[in-house]
Amino acid sequence: MTNTSEELMLRDKSTGRWIKRVDEDVNLSKNLVPDTLITVNNNIINYTDTNRIIEKIVEVRKTSRIVFLEDKFNKVVDSLDNYRAYNVGIEKVFNACEEHSSEFDNRIRSIIGEFDYGFGYKNDNEHLLNVSSTYLKVLFSYIYSSFILHKDKVKNETVIYTKLESFKSYLQEVIERILIPTRFSHELDYRNSIYSNMIYGDMDIDNVRSLVKFDRRFSDELDLIKSHTKTLVGNDYCSDISGSFMRYSEYDEKIKYVSGLYILLCDIDNLIKIRQEIHSITDKTIFIEYEANLNNKALHTEK
Repeated sequence: MTNTSEELMLRDKSTGRWIKRVDEDVNLSKNLVPDTLITVNNNIINYTDTNRIIEKIVEVRKTSRIVFLEDKFNKVVDSLDNYRAYNVGIEKVFNACEEHSSEFDNRIRSIIGEFDYGFGYKNDNEHLLNVSSTYLKVLFSYIYSSFILHKDKVKNETVIYTKLESFKSYLQEVIERILIPTRFSHELDYRNSIYSNMIYGDMDIDNVRSLVKFDRRFSDELDLIKSHTKTLVGNDYCSDISGSFMRYSEYDEKIKYVSGLYILLCDIDNLIKIRQEIHSITDKTIFIEYEANLNNKALHTEK
């Protein structure tokens, strides 16, 4: 079966509202988080084709490396795939997400507790990225299934915000300690700061602007730059700033790891935005129209 059009629209007979699904160019992050789920502009509802996202999640499931949690993730993905195929059983997706999300949360906290900030030989730090990427897919499924299952009642639910904010804080703790480690006295070790390579070294200074938004120790990039200048120059560590900090290559394992954490944190923020989009819907009939459009998508295909 093939689509008759890349841009599919239905019109609700009772409200006259157009419901629009744009199948082309579904913009997904590396962790399969979309830019948006549903937006309402005047008399048009724009929504992402979630079937494509589910298909991608099913596909990457085969290569996921999440020891101890594979069975939990498989239950979520199997339920998602069945709902995509049969348009029934969304409650099974929601129940699986609700049941197993805390186990992902606990596992991530455990991994962080044993994290090797020195990135020693044969460290297992990659495990945090893998489990976190999988957890993002579970949380997306949680948001999506609760929206379909509970419709406008989902606006009263706050559990997902707590899960997302907690998840974000865990990863922020890790990225902060990699970017600027601490000494035994818990003071920031600016000499080993990765930021210094962006401010004074060869790395792109624009990266400071991107990373600092997830660094709770600084209010903005100017605050961060001032703190480095004051510490590295003002405290007479070295009159020549070029020799006062640890040099990192863009190919260094820590730099690559920071990039992976940054993508995860951006995706968490995007899930928060998606949930806020749902919360901002004021017309409860939109929730019903959205599901009706999913269930009637066969009307827009041909053999």
